[in-house]
Amino acid sequence: MTLFRSQTARLPVSRFARIGASGCRSEFDTVAVEKLFRITVDGAEFAVASILPGMEREFAYGFLFTSGVIFRPDEVRDFILNDELDAAIVELADGKARRIARRQNPLMPGTACGAEPQAYATTGLSPLAGVFTIGFETVVSAVRQLRIESPLFKSTGAVHSCAIFDSNGGLVIRADDIGRHNAFDKAAGFLLLNRMDSAELFAATTGRLTSEIVAKAWRLGIPIVASPSCATTRAVEIAGYAGVALCGFVRGSRLAVYSAQWRITG
Repeated sequence: MTLFRSQTARLPVSRFARIGASGCRSEFDTVAVEKLFRITVDGAEFAVASILPGMEREFAYGFLFTSGVIFRPDEVRDFILNDELDAAIVELADGKARRIARRQNPLMPGTACGAEPQAYATTGLSPLAGVFTIGFETVVSAVRQLRIESPLFKSTGAVHSCAIFDSNGGLVIRADDIGRHNAFDKAAGFLLLNRMDSAELFAATTGRLTSEIVAKAWRLGIPIVASPSCATTRAVEIAGYAGVALCGFVRGSRLAVYSAQWRITG
């Protein structure tokens, strides 16, 4: 069930141009829909997010997973999407509630950075095992595909995308959202709900490669993350320890690999 049926809205706008051009004219513009979405866990509000409508179930599962609340989908005993409350109402299996960090206020991930409990989500994780590698051209092609095949971005200019690819560069899932973290969580939820092994998958995102994005990939077990955008020092530090190849500035036929360079061949 999809809570919100439309991802875009047509809104009136006045367009201005400098003198000598067309002046001011009234038109309608296509704007991305932003909705508040709540996640309650065992009767308590856990998070409030500003999201793009669509993949609400995947987002809720992905957010709970990358936040360190659940490890598997069967740790959720009951899950309800409530239209009236615009919320996911979650009941955890016995004994799982102790994993939730105690907070006075719910998390507010929204579209911002740094709101997720990164340290809690990565506690106890070991560097990724396995010798998964992928060709340079496969990464470049996947990121190019991610950038050009986004109808929502073309119509609104307001969304980020996250896509998961297999070892041959085949698309597994693509998720769009007004927030790059949210898009990643939607893709994560899809993998979790479909019980897919991430050890030989790689992720591409349109957003910056920050510590939160790397932490999500590490927790999922995804060994390679790529983006046409930049990386931060904390992201490189975490990726280096986790054994995640962090590929930034993937543009044209170039990329910069900041960590686990051995995972990128050719």
